[in-house]
Amino acid sequence: MNKFFANKVTWLVILIAAVGGGFLFYEGAPAAVEQSNTIETASVDRGDIVRSIAATGRVRALVTVEVGSQLSGKVEDLYVDFNDTVKKGDIVAKIDPQSFEQRVLQSSADVDSANASLKVQQATVTRAQITLAQAGRDYNRLKPLAKDGAISQASLETSLTAFETAGASLTIAEAQVDSARATVVQRKASLANSRIDLERTQIRSPIDGVVIERNVDKGQTVAASLSAPILFRIAQDLRKIQIEASVDESDIGRVIEGNTVTFTVDAHEDQTFSGTVDQVRLSPTEINNVVTYTVIVNARNDRLLLLPGMTANLEIKTGQRSDVLRVPNKALRIRPTEAMQALVTEEAEQNGGGGRGRRGGREARIRMFEQIGIDQATRDKISSETRAVFQQIRSQAQAGGDRSQIRAQVQARQEKIMRDNLTDEQFQKMQQLQRAAAEVRPGKIWVQDAAGILSQVNVRLGISDDKFTEIVGGTVEEGANIVTRVRRAS
Repeated sequence: MNKFFANKVTWLVILIAAVGGGFLFYEGAPAAVEQSNTIETASVDRGDIVRSIAATGRVRALVTVEVGSQLSGKVEDLYVDFNDTVKKGDIVAKIDPQSFEQRVLQSSADVDSANASLKVQQATVTRAQITLAQAGRDYNRLKPLAKDGAISQASLETSLTAFETAGASLTIAEAQVDSARATVVQRKASLANSRIDLERTQIRSPIDGVVIERNVDKGQTVAASLSAPILFRIAQDLRKIQIEASVDESDIGRVIEGNTVTFTVDAHEDQTFSGTVDQVRLSPTEINNVVTYTVIVNARNDRLLLLPGMTANLEIKTGQRSDVLRVPNKALRIRPTEAMQALVTEEAEQNGGGGRGRRGGREARIRMFEQIGIDQATRDKISSETRAVFQQIRSQAQAGGDRSQIRAQVQARQEKIMRDNLTDEQFQKMQQLQRAAAEVRPGKIWVQDAAGILSQVNVRLGISDDKFTEIVGGTVEEGANIVTRVRRAS
C-alpha cells in the first residue's frame, strides 16, 4: 500500500513539473525568438564609388586597309611579308606584266595608225579645196561666154555642176577629218588604259603601316572578276588601336561616348590598359536570342603590346562618385524578421527620406544651377522663359490635349531654353547632372541606435558598385550603425 502511494506521488510530481516547464517555455518564447537572431551591423562612411559594366571585345587596328589586285594574272614577285613595315606607294607585289606590255604596244600602234589616217584625210581636204577653187574659176570664165552666146547653155550647166560637186567633196573630206581626229582620241584613250593596266601590275601600298596579313604566294594565279582578290591587309598605325566590345542590352543604356574604359588581355595579365568610348553603335546583334550592341573603344598602344585579334576583357566606367555617403549593398537586401518589424519606431514610420515634392524640386534646381555656375541674371531669364512656357502649355492641358504629347513638348521647349541660355560646357554639365538625378531611386535601411533599438529609415540611393551604394538623401548620417545581416539560429 505504501509502495503504491509513493508511486502515485512520484507520477504527480513529474506531471506538475512537465506542465510547469511547458508554461515557462511558452512564456519565454518571444524572448527566445528575439534572442535567437544575431544582428550584424556596419557603419555608414564616406568614400568613392565606381560603377562599371563588364564586356569583351576584339582588338583591332584603328585603320586597316585590304590591298587587292584589279587584274587577273600570275603573281610574279612578292616584296613584303608578315610584319613588314611599308610606306605609301611602296610596291608590295607584282603581277606578270607580259600580256599587258603587249597591249600597250598594240594600243600605241593603233594611235600611230590613227594619226596616219588623220593626215590622209587632211590631205584629202586640201585636194578638195584645190578642186573646188579650180571649178569655181572655170565656172566664172564660162559664165560671160554663155551670156554672149559663145558657148552653149549646157556647157555652162556642166561647169556649175562640177563646181557644186567639188564643194560637196570638200564637205565630205572635212567630215572625214573630224572622224579621223575622234579615232585618234579613242586610240589614245585605249593606250592610256593599257598603260594604267600595266601600272596596276605593280601592286602598291595605299598607306603607311604594317603588313598584318598575306593571302598570296609567289607563282599563284589571282582572278579578278566581280571583286578584287585580297592579297594583303595593312594596319596603318598599331600605336592606335580600337576594341569592338559587345555590351548586353541591359547595360547599353548607361554607356555614353567619353566613358573611361580599363581592360586587360590574356597575353599581359599583369598589366591594365586604358581607353575611352568613342562610339555606341545603334545596330543590334542577336545571337541565340541574346541581344548585344557594339561599343567602339579607342586606346593607345605606344609599346605595341596589343596585337590585332587579341581578346580584351573590359570594364566600362559608367559612373563615378568621390567622397560620398555610402552603405554596403547587403544592407539594402535585409528582409526584416517579425521581431525586427515589431521594433520599428514611430519616428521611422513617419520618416519620409525619399520624398521630394515641389519644394524639393525647386531646391534641386537651385543646387544644379550652383553646380553649373549660372549667374543670377541668367537664372532669372531661364525662370521667366520657363514660366511663360508653362502658362502656354497649361491652356493646352485644360483643353484636354494628349498628356504624352504635352509632356514631350514641355521637355523639348525646356531643352531649347537651356541651350539658348547656357554655354556648351554648362549645357553638357547640366546633362550629366540630369543623368545622375535620373538614377536616384528610393530604398530602405535598418539603423540600430546605441540602445540597440532598430528603426527602418527611408533613403534615396544613387549609383552602386559591387560593394557599396551611394546615399543621396534621407536622415542617415555618417557613422550610423546599419544592419547588414540577420543570422537566425537553427
